[in-house]
Amino acid sequence: MSVLKKIGIFLAGAAADITKIMGFPFISQLLGMIPGKIGHEVTTVAGDLNTFAGIVSVAEGMFPSIDGAKTGSAKLAAAAPLVQKSIQLWAQSNLPGHSKLRVAPEVFAGHVKACTSDFADILNDFGE
Repeated sequence: MSVLKKIGIFLAGAAADITKIMGFPFISQLLGMIPGKIGHEVTTVAGDLNTFAGIVSVAEGMFPSIDGAKTGSAKLAAAAPLVQKSIQLWAQSNLPGHSKLRVAPEVFAGHVKACTSDFADILNDFGE
């Protein structure tokens, strides 16, 4: 069973119990009242996103567009392995007992490559 499935089953059970006790609208308020939990998670996610943004930005600088030549594939090829290593390190620290890949390494690399490409697209969504 995947980690997300386990988390989903747990949260579904916990959410059902909370909903019975307090009603659905109060779930987000209840989570917001847990001291230090939500704020810490937001800070952690922002830090993780900063890592990915930094990797994508370095790759952007490594392969500037010259005379309109497309360099996106070179940038992606440079950034994806670094993002992959970051994700693997994150998994080792944050998924104890579940950090081993359940898929072939090349499948995981493909997922990371897609994630990296999508993250670069997300960064390009911002600006003037």
